[in-house]
Amino acid sequence: MNALYQAARQEGEFNFYTTLNTNNGQPVIEKFMAKYPGVKVNYNRQTSEKLEEIMNQESKAGKPLWDVVECNEDVYVRLVTNGFLATYTPGVASKYPNNLKDPNGTWVTDRVNPQTPSVNTNLVKPEDYPKTWDDLTKPMWKGKMAIEQGNVLLFTATKAEWGNDKALAFWKAIAANQPSIRSGNTETAQLLAAGEFPLAANIYTGEPNRLSTQGAPTKVIALDPVFLQLQLIGMGAKTQHPNAAKLFINWFLDDEGQQALNDNGILAARPDAFQQGAAYLGTARILPIKPEVAARSGADIDEWRLTMGIQ
Repeated sequence: MNALYQAARQEGEFNFYTTLNTNNGQPVIEKFMAKYPGVKVNYNRQTSEKLEEIMNQESKAGKPLWDVVECNEDVYVRLVTNGFLATYTPGVASKYPNNLKDPNGTWVTDRVNPQTPSVNTNLVKPEDYPKTWDDLTKPMWKGKMAIEQGNVLLFTATKAEWGNDKALAFWKAIAANQPSIRSGNTETAQLLAAGEFPLAANIYTGEPNRLSTQGAPTKVIALDPVFLQLQLIGMGAKTQHPNAAKLFINWFLDDEGQQALNDNGILAARPDAFQQGAAYLGTARILPIKPEVAARSGADIDEWRLTMGIQ
C-alpha cells in the first residue's frame, strides 16, 4: 500500500463516481484523504439512474472521466456490459467470500442495502406494524405509503423469489393502495421522518436507521425476507489515475474503510463488518440479490413502471 500511495501521490487525484449519499459518504472520503494526504477524491454522487446517464453521455463524447465506480448491482452489471469497467482484482478481495466478488475481476461488494419497509413511529402504532410483505397490501395502507420509483431491482428480486405471478399480484395490490411515488432513497427516508407519509415500502434501510439513531421517529421493520442489494466497486476501464484508484479501492474494502462505512451509518459488506452493522435487523432472514438476478432488472423497467403507474 505504501508503494501504491507514492504512485498515487504523483497522480494527485481521482474521480469517484458513486451512489453513496453525501451525508454518509463524505466523512468516509475525508478519512481516506486524511490517511493519504496529497490524493484528492473528486466525489461525484448521483442517483443510480443519473449516474448511468452521465457515464453513457461521457462515453459517447469520448471523454470518460470516472476512475472508480461504486453503485448498485443492477446498474453496475450494465456498466460492465458496456465495457466501462476494468478487470482488476484488489489484494484485499481475498478477505471476501466468492458470492461477494466477481470471478472475472470487475467488482467486489463493498457495502449492502437491506430492503424492507420502514415506518414513522409517530404515525404508525406498534400493533399496526406489518409482519409480512403481504400486510402491505391491506386496505389500511391505502394512501399511506411511499414507493421509491427507481427501485426496479426489488421488483425483479421479488419475481425471482416468489415467482412471477405472485410478485405481480403483490405489486398490483400495492399500486391499488395508491402509494405516493417518490424519487431517491435518502430523500424518501427524510420525508418519512418528517411525517409526509406513515410508511415507505421499498427504500434502503440505512438512512431510516441512521435517522433513528439521531432521534428521528423512524423504525426499520425487518420482514421475511429482508432483500439485500449489493453495492459493487471497481476501476474504470480508461482510468487516468490508476494508482490512486487502486489505492482507494483497497482501502475502501479493507479494515479501515469497512469500519468507516459502519461508523457513518452505511452497512459494510464484508461478513464480519456486516454482522456488526446489521444488528438492527435482528434475526430476520437475509436474502442477497444475486448479480445474475440484478442483471434482469433492466428488462423489467417498463413492466415495473406500468404496474405501479409511474409516468
